[in-house]
Amino acid sequence: MLEPDPRALLDALLAADGRVLGDAELCQVEAGREGPITGYAVRWTRGSQEGRDLVYVEPCTRGQAGGVLLVDPQSGRRRLVWRYPDDPALPALPLAVHPDAVAALLPRLGVRSVPVGLELMTYRPRRRAVVHVRPEAGSAVYLKVLRPEHAELVHDKYRTLHAAGLPVPQPLGWAPAGLLALAEVPGVPAAHLLPDVVAAPRFAAELAALLERLRGAVRMDWPPRRTPAVAVGWYAAQLIRARPEQARRIAAVRDAVLASPRAEAVGIHGDLHLGQVLVDPARPGRITGLLDVDTAGPGEPVDDAAALVSHLALTALTAADDRERTAARWAAREWTPHLVRGPLHPRLAGHLLALALEPATRGDDALTDELLAAAERATVPG
Repeated sequence: MLEPDPRALLDALLAADGRVLGDAELCQVEAGREGPITGYAVRWTRGSQEGRDLVYVEPCTRGQAGGVLLVDPQSGRRRLVWRYPDDPALPALPLAVHPDAVAALLPRLGVRSVPVGLELMTYRPRRRAVVHVRPEAGSAVYLKVLRPEHAELVHDKYRTLHAAGLPVPQPLGWAPAGLLALAEVPGVPAAHLLPDVVAAPRFAAELAALLERLRGAVRMDWPPRRTPAVAVGWYAAQLIRARPEQARRIAAVRDAVLASPRAEAVGIHGDLHLGQVLVDPARPGRITGLLDVDTAGPGEPVDDAAALVSHLALTALTAADDRERTAARWAAREWTPHLVRGPLHPRLAGHLLALALEPATRGDDALTDELLAAAERATVPG
């Protein structure tokens, strides 16, 4: 359920330093631990000054460091509010998006060229952000912003997997504040060339071989990966909060996933989809890179395949291009035998249930219902 009246919260935040709220437009919705995190593009005035900000609002029942905690005097609802880039969980984000700070940082990482452009590629409030740094000469650098407590471990994952010869980005350095610098990897995401990738006869076999190499390189003393199938109880609870009228169906999918037998843990990617796999655009069947190994660790052997197939199912439902939708359906069916020994059900249902949370959070009931129906079908063999 989205914030019913955000203007009062936005007013209160801006008034703290004398700004007056003008327009406010909802621009981002993310699933948070205690409910949806909503982002608003706001216009403000302060005397003769005018400006724009991105402001984020998150339900908050526990104490939090950073941001501004606002309490509704009538309902008692607590909301944490902050202005981008001052994310209370990502203290390195202001540095990573400031050109002067990045220019001072790069030489310490061995990058001698002056940055001439910064582009925010991804921002998941309170989770992570990725900034593309385009230098004056040489290859690009990517700055990954993480929660500080995760930075050293994630750097170790990239270092270990890169040293094992896997085509993951080379880590250039990290900072305890929650910043990781990564070298550029050649190629384009396979998701951007899906019909061409599907037409390449060797792609599925090459991906399976890459995952087998990953399995041998992942350290089993890394924290176990809590995939959507493992964390299905949390996803189901959030979905029921967003769509209480579907509580019985959601609970049935959850129970089927929780009742499924567990296999011995192996090394997995942990968040596999075609956006994480880079290919050579001239030869789309040739894999050149594997991204976002932050989540790599011990996990169920079936979970990487289930994650990939669930995202293909989402593409088959949402892609604007008919060729993409057809390619996604074909790949979900034909690639599975290459990627996993045995059935995907009912673990696949947990991944589909997790994907339903984002449209449910932003109020897209039609897509939520399609993904819930797909999750129900994935609880049974066939």
